Amino acid sequence: GLSPNSSEAEVEEVFQKLDTIGCNMLFIIGGDGTHRGAYRLYQHAKKSHRKMCIAGVPKTIDNDLGVIDSSFGFNTAVEQATKAIFSAVTEAT
Repeated sequence: GLSPNSSEAEVEEVFQKLDTIGCNMLFIIGGDGTHRGAYRLYQHAKKSHRKMCIAGVPKTIDNDLGVIDSSFGFNTAVEQATKAIFSAVTEAT
């Protein structure tokens, strides 16, 4: 995957693959690391004058985004934790 330390050649390789499939719109879903990689894509697109729309969608199980009530990923994590807790209680009794 991409990281803030990815080389320009690695970033260009991503764009070449996107160009191959005719993609000019990219939706990034993830946390901090994912969005840092997306920012690298944005920087490269701007620098190379590529017409690419890159949209970031935050996803966190920590629910640590101040501007929203809950993020997707959080509810799933709570549901799975609740199931595990109920299962443990059932096994213990």
